[in-house]
Amino acid sequence: MEVACDKLYKQAQIRGFLHLYDGQEAICVGHDNALTREDAFIGAYRIHGWAYMRGFSVHEIIAEMMGKITGGSDGKGGSMHYYKKDT
Repeated sequence: MEVACDKLYKQAQIRGFLHLYDGQEAICVGHDNALTREDAFIGAYRIHGWAYMRGFSVHEIIAEMMGKITGGSDGKGGSMHYYKKDT
């Protein structure tokens, strides 16, 4: 996912800032295993792996970064601001 996002960013398909998470996946996997679905979670930048672990699909994540309405936050959050109440 991060490699695809890097390519899209270089093609100016993703605008604004893009903080990639490749090489750090184990951090969000371990952290997510310590949480329950009832736990609230607030992240910052480099949130793509966290969004995936908390229930966003890869399609929703990439669409969100591209500003599309099919994104997990309706295309309004970009690369750093994801929100979905039921995740």
